[in-house]
This record gives sequence, structure tokens and C-alpha cells, in this order.
Amino acid sequence: MRFKVLFLIIILSFSMVTFAEDSSVTVVIPEFDVSVNDVVIDTAESQYPVIVYDDITYFPMTSDYLDGTALELSFDSESGLKLNSKDELGILEQNFLGASNRLGSKHKAMLVPFEVEVNGNVIDNNSEQYPLLLFKNITYFPITWRFAVEEFGWQTSFSTANGLSIIIEDPIYKPSVSVFPRRITSESASFDLSIEHDESEKFDVAYKLEGASNTLNGKVDQSGKLELNDLKDDTAYRLTIVDSETKTVLDTLYFYTFNDFEKVQTQYIIDLKHTQAPNADIYVLGHSDIEDTLRFEVRNYHIQKLNDRFSNGSAIEGSLFSLDQENHVVKIKPLDGAFAFKYTVELGYHMTTENHGVEGIYTNDYYMTSGEQTLILIDRSYGNTDNVKVSFRLKEGWDSRCGLANSDFEHLYVNDSDIENVSALNYYAFKESAFNVTDKIVDNTPITSIVEKGISDKFTDVFQAIYQEMVDLWGQSVSNDSYTLMVIDSEERIYAGEYDTAQGYASVWGYGEMLVHQIYHRWQGWEMGIEQDMHENRGLWVEGFNEYYCYKLLEEVGEDGLRYMRGFYNDYRRDVNSNNDVGILEHESKTQSRVYYKGAVISYLLDEEIQRLSNNEKSLDDVLKLVLDDWLDNGTKVTYDSLLGHINDVLPEGVMIDEWWQNNVVTNKVHVIKELQ
Repeated sequence: MRFKVLFLIIILSFSMVTFAEDSSVTVVIPEFDVSVNDVVIDTAESQYPVIVYDDITYFPMTSDYLDGTALELSFDSESGLKLNSKDELGILEQNFLGASNRLGSKHKAMLVPFEVEVNGNVIDNNSEQYPLLLFKNITYFPITWRFAVEEFGWQTSFSTANGLSIIIEDPIYKPSVSVFPRRITSESASFDLSIEHDESEKFDVAYKLEGASNTLNGKVDQSGKLELNDLKDDTAYRLTIVDSETKTVLDTLYFYTFNDFEKVQTQYIIDLKHTQAPNADIYVLGHSDIEDTLRFEVRNYHIQKLNDRFSNGSAIEGSLFSLDQENHVVKIKPLDGAFAFKYTVELGYHMTTENHGVEGIYTNDYYMTSGEQTLILIDRSYGNTDNVKVSFRLKEGWDSRCGLANSDFEHLYVNDSDIENVSALNYYAFKESAFNVTDKIVDNTPITSIVEKGISDKFTDVFQAIYQEMVDLWGQSVSNDSYTLMVIDSEERIYAGEYDTAQGYASVWGYGEMLVHQIYHRWQGWEMGIEQDMHENRGLWVEGFNEYYCYKLLEEVGEDGLRYMRGFYNDYRRDVNSNNDVGILEHESKTQSRVYYKGAVISYLLDEEIQRLSNNEKSLDDVLKLVLDDWLDNGTKVTYDSLLGHINDVLPEGVMIDEWWQNNVVTNKVHVIKELQ
């Protein structure tokens, strides 16, 4: 059993707080010992004893314990309680004694009713697995890994003989070194170092550069400049800054050198280490054969509205830099073929679209966005502008995922496939202790679920089952490139985009239609999927078939897909009984939402008709397999004529579906489906 604690003081008069009935919990006074730096807490006589709730030890933050735990606390009625680590460790005293507690006895405590910040981070007590408690008008914190270890740097251990032991080392000043990119070419790279240390003590910094099958080591000039030359072109590197004496790693940065044959090349460093959520610094480094000023912009792939998130831009190496925040456009003139600039993107909670909600978000536990929500990309008029590299700079204990392929080093990704529209790719980073990561191989395709702890395992189970069903439906994978699902624990409508390589959203969306719809698009609708030649009338194929299969596949894996199909049918019936109804192949701008629900109903009827005409030997599933095979083998794009041809191909000889197709797809026959009423 893992025991964890945290401390907090706040003495309130009981009359100041009104508690709801459902906020009370049962706690127990433990029978085991609790010690802090070998000082045993007198639980039996303490006025504010240590307690246990849900098998987790809770410690009272009273004034006599603060010095001995290297914490400081403040409270006022408006802003609530603030608890912070401090640099001095005093002696733990026990001033509040004189009580008589029966060990093992049960008592009532309450959830903390006021706002609490720990080291500047607001605690959402309602979503905490082990919430902060108020017992005898004193705030109690759980000794969990999240608080005791990550926030305060304590060491905890438990044994039957000695109980719970908390060791708190005396905080000491540690030198700090951060490395920042300044310029990268095909054969060199230069960096600025920010060095903070006690000048009265000797402190030397060294670097280690790994890449190109060899490792370079050297000292760093005390001026804070680092120049690396004679590098190999088009090569991944990891630069590590270390304390020369202790070899302690102080900072790490990943980068790629450029090549000499592409006209314009860029790479992005997403710095989450040196900024606080919701702000992230983005470094853009590039190589250009174009001497004129280059234009960068936000590419809107499917986003409907973009907030003014981009700010604080500046050139690192170059001239004539400008950032148009309102239009999200950057202009910069290369200097000797190289350029570098940085900007800040703010990813707080912003309601962006009605159907998708909040798009892109960065908190203390995760970073979940798409490129269009984060990256300012080079204008496409310069040529192959999607051949980019992306790397993350992460806080300790974090991991990352990206829709691009892994390079030779973790957290450094490179576009080595045919993926276009990097603005639509998803970019994820997350605190490992806050998420469950599950990997699986399906038909040679790695699929990964990153699900925040506290969320049902069904997200992963349904995701894996649906992906397998999708492979079975189409007959094979459309690509071996990885696919990632990220789900965060939130009741807010948060959404990080959809693409062939990933989708990310909040748990409030559930594991139903949203999940299936985006996976289906991997085979049909996006870059990796079957190419189409349907011009403006693609809605039935792209969205209608999709929504129908959301119902069908969810039923296959034992989920309630029928409720979605009934919802589509109800929308269809309302529409056909109004004056707004048009045929499914009418111009899509007139039927932006109709293609989903009406398309699902027509697909439902089409599948039934195929089964009827084939005496239940064939279905729409067989048609999809033929469409994919024809695309992979012959490069045949999907048109409604080719689709009709494939439907007839699966039917018995001499049987045709053309008349049904004319009445239901080309024209606008109205249907009543008793099974869906």
C-alpha cells in the first residue's frame, strides 16, 4: 500500500463555512506511526492528529509543522489558501497537544470548500482522486506522489514495523542552466545559455552532443555562447548541458540540421519547460535559399474560428521581423540563408466552435493541440513546406507524442512520409504520472491510447476494438503509420482536432460516435485515405457513410450505436417534413449538416437494399473493401459512378441497383423506417 501526505494550515471559525451534506467523508485516526525526519508525530495526544482517508494518509498543515516541512502558507477569505515550498528547512515542533485520541477511531471530515493553490497552481478539489480535507477546521493534504514528491520533493516510505516515514532534505541552492537555440544551418548550430549560479563557488558547464553515430564533448564558454561546427547535414542531434564536476544534466535540447537541396526548410521547438501553462514558447528555425522576406501564417484546416492566441514574437537571428497578431502572420528576412524567431501561444480555455468546443489546451498536466492551434507555418507558395521537424522541451516526468515519425531521439519528430497538412496534425505532451499509456499493434499499425487517470478503461478498450473492427471492415490498414488517441478528464467540451494520425478530446464526449467517426476518416476523408473526385458533392461518401458506420461498428463492439442511428433518423424526418429538404447530392454549402444525418439514413437503406438483392450474401462492407482495393491497386479515385459500379459488382449476375440509386441518391425519395422510430 502506498501512503502519501501533505500539509496545510488554516484555522477557521466553524461559523465561517457552510457545508453541504454530501461533502462529508469518513476518516480514521491511524494506528501506525508517522514520522517527519525521524521525529515521530504524537498522534494519540495531538489536537490535530494525522488521519487516513481512502487508504491514504493525510497530514494537518498547522503552524507548528510548517517550518519542519519547508512550506509556507497564507490565507484570506477572497483568494483562499496558498501553499508554497520554501528554501529553508527548520525544526518540526509539536505545539498543539493535550488531546486524547483513540487510535483506529472513525470521524467525519469535509471537503475543503475554498480555493487552494499549491506552488502557484490552482487545485481543482472536485476532480482530485484524493481531495483536500477540512478536519477540526484545519486543512489536511494527502501524502500522494503528486503532492509529496512532485510538488515538495519529499521522500516517503512505509513499513509495518516503522509506519509512514517522511524525509525532507534541506533545500539548497542549485545552479541553473538553460540552453536556447539561436541559429541552425546544414553544418553548424549556435546556442545561447542562461546560467545562474553562486559566483562565489566554482561552477563549470560542459556539453555533450549526440548524433551522426558519434558523440562530441566540450566545455561551454562562460560568456553563455555555444558554437557547434562541422556537423553532418540532415541529421538529428541531442544536445545535453551538464555540470562539469557532477555530470548532472542541467538542460537538453533536440534539433535537426538542414540539407542543401530544399528551397525552404523549417523546424519547430515547442518549449513547455521554460514557460508556465497556458503559455507555450514556440521556436521556429529555418534555412532558405530565398533572399526576400518570408511569410509565415496560421493554416486553418478545419477550424471555424481562431482566437488571438499568438503574441510576443521576436527575431532570434535575422532582420525585418514582424508579427501580425490579428491575422496570425509572421514576416522575417533570412540572414545568410538562416532565420530564427520565437513567439508565445496562449492555450487557455477558449470556446472556439459550436460543434467542437474548445480547440487546443495546455495545463499543468498536459498539452493537447493540433498544428493549426499552435504553429505558424511557412506559406505554401515556397514549395514543399510540409517537410518539417518538431521537437518538445518538457518538464521532468513528461512524455510526448506527435503525428510525425520518431527520429533517432525521443521528443524529436520528422516528416518522413507523404503526410501533408502538418497544420492538422496533433501534438501531445503529458505528465506521465497523470496518464495511463497503452500500446497495441493492429495489422502492423501501432495504436496508442493516452488516457488521463481516473477515466474509465473503456476508452482504451473501445478504441482498440473499434480500430480492429475498422481494419476488418476495410479488409486491411490504409497505412502502417501510428495512430494515437488522447483523452483528458474534463466535463468541458475540449477538442484537439482530428486527423489520420491522432485524435484528442475530453472525456465528456464519451467513447461513441466521436471516437469512431475520426478513426473512419483515416481510411476515407483525409490524407492517408482513399482519394476522391467528387468535387462539391462528397458529403454522402465522406460523412453519411461515416455516420452510418459509427452506428454499425459500435453495435459490433457491444456499445449502444443504435441511439446514434435513431438520432440521425429523427433529424432526417424533421428535415424531410420541412421546406428545407433537398437531395443528398445537392451542393454541400446548402446541406452542411444534412449530409451527416441524411447521409446516414441513405447509407442504412443502401446497405439493406444490397443485402436484399444479394439474398443476404453481400453488404455495404463488401463494397468498401472493393473501393479500397481498387484505390490501392489501381489508384482509382472514388466517384459516385465508380461507387455505383462497385455496388453492382458485389450483386448477383444480372442484378442491378441503378433504379434504387436513382430514386434514393440522385433524386429525393422520402422513407419511413419503422425499425428506427
